[in-house]
Amino acid sequence: MSKEKGNKPIYKRTWFLLVAFVVLGGIIGITSDDENEAEPEVTEEEAEEVEEVDEEPEVEDAATEDETEEPQEETAALSDDDIETLRKDLEDDLEAEQEFGDMFYLDDFDYDSDANRINATIDMQQDPLPDTKEDVAEWAETWNWSMVEANELEEDFNATVTLVTEVDDGEYILWGHSTFVDGEYDFTEESGMQLYD
Repeated sequence: MSKEKGNKPIYKRTWFLLVAFVVLGGIIGITSDDENEAEPEVTEEEAEEVEEVDEEPEVEDAATEDETEEPQEETAALSDDDIETLRKDLEDDLEAEQEFGDMFYLDDFDYDSDANRINATIDMQQDPLPDTKEDVAEWAETWNWSMVEANELEEDFNATVTLVTEVDDGEYILWGHSTFVDGEYDFTEESGMQLYD
């Protein structure tokens, strides 16, 4: 009997079968790991998240490009032609008013591009002078309105009309300033208005 045991083929021996199972199990384990690494499963949600992440750097790049652009220099809202047109129109309106006996002359006219504001000084030569302070303020605002509203410019500029009366060469009575800011007119009294007190 012991003789038959010793002549048993190797593939029927217990230790050989154990070794074979261990080796076969190892090979199967390695093969399945390789397949998992080669083809990872990805759900639709994960795929969308990956696409979103890929797109984000492009958006950041675009924002960075915008930030690195040099700021453009601001230009005057009114061109030289616009300013000249306003000056001429105001001068014409003042001359037209003289036909009714009210003497107004354009003494000075300029444009402040930094403040986007027109400054006009009008010499009021009326004899007698307007009856009340309110009349003086009304004249100043009338000429400011004439300069601002009577043109078709799209620019949103400010305007100041200073009303004076020249009493001698280089000597003036300063009545006040009519301002047009953000669509509103206002009048500030100056020293000349004390003549009405």
